[in-house]
Formats: sequence, C-alpha cells, structure tokens
Amino acid sequence: MATPLDMSLLEHFSGLFLFIMIFAITYAVLGLTKVLGAENKGINAIVAFCFALFMALASKPSQIVQGMVPWIGLMMIVIMFMLLAMRFMFGDKGDETLFKVLGGSASAGWWIFITIIGILLVSLGSVIGPEVTPGGNTNSTTTGGSVDSSPGSTQTGNWQSNVLNTIYHPKVLGAVLVLFIMLMAIKMLSTVSAPK
Repeated sequence: MATPLDMSLLEHFSGLFLFIMIFAITYAVLGLTKVLGAENKGINAIVAFCFALFMALASKPSQIVQGMVPWIGLMMIVIMFMLLAMRFMFGDKGDETLFKVLGGSASAGWWIFITIIGILLVSLGSVIGPEVTPGGNTNSTTTGGSVDSSPGSTQTGNWQSNVLNTIYHPKVLGAVLVLFIMLMAIKMLSTVSAPK
C-alpha cells in the first residue's frame, strides 16, 4: 500500500544524489582553497565533475560515502542544536561559551575533524572489512577448521563481531584507560596556573 511517507522510490536515485553532493562539496572546497587558481571556476567545475563521476560510478567509494553521510548529517544536527541550546541559555554569549567548553574555536574544529575521521574509519571498516579478514563474512573457514564461537573470541568468521570483541577486550580497554590517564596528566602538568 502506498503511503505519503514511503521513500523507497528515492533509493533508486541514491547514485544521482551522491553525484550532486560530491560535486557540490568538491567544487566548494576547490573554490575556497583556490588550489587551482583564484579565478578558475571552469577548471574547478571540471575537476569536481570528474571526481563526482568517479565516486558515483565506483562501487566501494560510493558505499563508503553512503555510509558516512547519515552520520555526518546527524553530527551537524547535534552541533546545530547544541549551538541553539547554548544561545537559549546564555544569550549572545552562547557560542563563545560552547567554544570555551570545547577548549577554544580551534579545539572545537579538531573535535569535529576527529569525529569525521572516526566516522570515515567505521564506514571503511564496514565496507572493506569483511573482504580483508580471513574467511570473509561467513561462519566457516576455508581451511576446513572449526570456527570458535565462544564469547569474546576474535575467530568467529564474522567481521563485525571480531571487531567488537577486540575493542571490548579487557587488555584493549585497559590500554585506553591508561592512555586517557596519561593524556589528562600531561594536560594538567602542561597548563600554567596563575600565582596566588
């Protein structure tokens, strides 16, 4: 039954939407950075068109981008609502307050950049990961051996469960905790406090 909220028809145009988005982003980045010259709008458009066409026609890069776009969109919405909430609570000083909480405007940019890199790595892993692991994404091995399906095992044959079991392994969590403690110690030791 057709409903007004049925968006399944738009899935057939995902390649076109991907092409338009990549073209617009590439053209804007080339225009802002002026890598190809100050007034070379035609060359910027041709390079952006070629790059967008390559990304739309290649299956793996388009799957990676299609995996990233919803998460980056969600991140942008969360940032927008955080800015709106800070403006609501602190008035015109809300943006400055949020940047101060994040460690300054340059530090806020680094937080966004690191989040985007994390989203890229997760998307890369979900698209390419099953192909590079031994046995792929199946539940059996090619050598005829048995698959270890015990809890916490990283030899299950399923790429996603192997990654999650590795991340939540006690040794990895302990190493992350030690690195976090070291990071906080370095930050506290390196900040200069005003004399009293």
